[in-house]
Amino acid sequence: MESTGAGSADGFQIADKLIGSLRDILSKVSFEVERSYQVNRLRVEITAARRRRDRLLRSLGEKVYLASQQAADLQRKFQSEVTALDSLGGQIAAKEGEIDELNARVGPVVGAKAGPSRAGS
Repeated sequence: MESTGAGSADGFQIADKLIGSLRDILSKVSFEVERSYQVNRLRVEITAARRRRDRLLRSLGEKVYLASQQAADLQRKFQSEVTALDSLGGQIAAKEGEIDELNARVGPVVGAKAGPSRAGS
């Protein structure tokens, strides 16, 4: 009978070790499941944020393209006026240069009023 009692005690120890090992394994599995859940949840959030970002970039790109088209239309619309203004500015500067050359060679006319201001050119 003594061997039966010792064998029974050994059986309980083995069972206790087996149950302890199972608890450790279940604890590790539980931790890994929780970690995997958290990682996957974050990956889903990242994917959703990337999709929102891509939609915003497409929308922004369309708006920039439209704005560039409108700017090109405005430039074509006003190009003749801008060219005329540039030309007149050059003509005014040339005439003022001629006046300066004449004054430098001859000197200003005595009693003459000062010429137009160049501040507006």
